[in-house]
Amino acid sequence: MKRKGFSTTENTARTEVDAAASGHSVANTEDLPDGFQMTELGPLPEDWKVVRLGELAQFQTGQREKGGARTDQGIISVGGEHITEDGQINFTSSPKYISREFFQNMATGKVNPGDILVVKDGARTGKSAFVRQVPPTGMAVNEHVFIIRVHDQNAVVPEYVAFWFRSKMAWDQIRSAYHGLIGGINRREVTKFLLGLPPLPEQRAIAHVLRAVQRAKEATEGVIAALKELKKSLMQHLFTYGPVPVTERERVPLQETEIGPIPAHWRVVRLGEVLYEVPRAHRQVKIVDNELYTRIATKLYGYGIAAKELVRGSQIASKEMYRTQPGDFLFSKINIKKGAFGVVPPHLTNAVVTQEHPILRPKDDMLHVNYLDYYLKQPHTWERLKVHAKGFSGKERVKVREFLSVPIPLPPLAEQREIARMLQAVDAKIAAEERRRAALEELFKTLLHALMSGRMRVPHIVGGERSCDSAPDADKLPKLED
Repeated sequence: MKRKGFSTTENTARTEVDAAASGHSVANTEDLPDGFQMTELGPLPEDWKVVRLGELAQFQTGQREKGGARTDQGIISVGGEHITEDGQINFTSSPKYISREFFQNMATGKVNPGDILVVKDGARTGKSAFVRQVPPTGMAVNEHVFIIRVHDQNAVVPEYVAFWFRSKMAWDQIRSAYHGLIGGINRREVTKFLLGLPPLPEQRAIAHVLRAVQRAKEATEGVIAALKELKKSLMQHLFTYGPVPVTERERVPLQETEIGPIPAHWRVVRLGEVLYEVPRAHRQVKIVDNELYTRIATKLYGYGIAAKELVRGSQIASKEMYRTQPGDFLFSKINIKKGAFGVVPPHLTNAVVTQEHPILRPKDDMLHVNYLDYYLKQPHTWERLKVHAKGFSGKERVKVREFLSVPIPLPPLAEQREIARMLQAVDAKIAAEERRRAALEELFKTLLHALMSGRMRVPHIVGGERSCDSAPDADKLPKLED
């Protein structure tokens, strides 16, 4: 370890001002790893520079079209609501457009490939995205978004700067410059933001590594989306034709019922014919002060049962709590219109619920509760079926007898189990891919901090894929394990 003084790549006067603002002192010394210097941003490699953002790039903001943005056609217009947490531009939920005439007359706000977009005010202040390509018709930003455009891409890699905006160093400065939802961050302060700038090959290498992880995450998200679409199609097939191959569905004789076509050998029953409510007296919790319970609740929109919190017996002794067991079917009297129901999973062996969650159990092995859970989780099915129960469409609370009046198709028990097994297999694959996505998110965060602080060096990855400012000749990254 070397003992070094505080040093920067800037002039002395500026260093003293920046050091005072950041809490460092020019006279201070600190033990540093070999090859590191102390800077306004803390320890950084000796071959890195500390520069102001305004020295690297120019800033623009968009313009608001008079009369409001068009919503049916025209040029895509990016607002703060289109910048996502993970640095993407997303128009799937609320696309916005401006007219071609307005776009052609814009003095500022037109987007080019390689631009960095940063939300300047509102609830998403500080969120950023890197523009890899724009539609042939063009793209613009509105008055709530900065366009940051690097002066010389032969000296600074724009994608490196875009990734820097997602680092802790950037967010510390964004929070310091933040003036509230309306004030946001202003151009004068953003141009003074400090960033560590490694040599150009290392900028490319850092961008390459982070982009590789980002691409892996995007690919995983694509797999998750495809699996969810597969599940929707599979549910529609299974609850119409039963657990038969798609190629044989034409051979399945169907019958028309009040809930649509189902196989001829299935029955339509009311939930009350196959489920019963466990009496409160039989499920009252005997509280043990030192015993740990899981208080559970049904998540909204049919996602099923989720552990809410861990509580000790002493914390719930004075409340009306009821014990569940794995395999119980629960629903929320208050949130039933939003699909709040599900099956208690096997791992929740010591769980309690409030009186707002009736506990239902199958009668005489007539019903497989996971089959029921999947059937009711079909959005179109639930919307169609809830009108059969008195009060579902008008009241905030639903009584148990109203819920038990809902009609469902009832196959033989063996077919119920097979339908549930097939859908559980898809769910297991979705869960595995979601864990992979979460692991990639954590990897990205770890690498972002390590690379942007110089704790991890990647100068051996060289070259530059000019179309996206990464490295085509780079060493290939190892494959991630499932």
